[in-house]
Amino acid sequence: MESDSTPMTSAMPTLRAETIAALLQREVKPVFFLGAGASLRSGIPLAGMLVAAIARFAYCKVHNRNPDDPTLMPSDWLRWLENQAWYQPHVPQANLYPMAVEHLLQPQSNRKEFFQRILRPDVPASEGYRRLAHLLARHQVRTVLTTNF
Repeated sequence: MESDSTPMTSAMPTLRAETIAALLQREVKPVFFLGAGASLRSGIPLAGMLVAAIARFAYCKVHNRNPDDPTLMPSDWLRWLENQAWYQPHVPQANLYPMAVEHLLQPQSNRKEFFQRILRPDVPASEGYRRLAHLLARHQVRTVLTTNF
């Protein structure tokens, strides 16, 4: 499987291809666990990146600015974000994702517009996802757990 650019801890062993092949041949199938970065190479931003993009988009909607304006800087929308009643500055932005969606992507049409803009269907699935899909199609893997949303 493909790894992301996030450094792995020394506690995470690297399995040889032969070991993985042997696990896939067993009657009891392995469970694959994909971390939050697994979709990044397929054009799906990480949650923390999405919070920043949601804040920028919502700021533009509120202030009648174009979200694609290249002159728009984080300093333009960050103070506005920090003044939101629900915002918690000491909480990692990734953990604020549900609240950002709930509070900033209103009405529903704004939410739809944001996700249509941010999700990139033109970016193909990564090699890791293609291989995983192949394993699933061959019933060598039956369960995939993910932290993706």
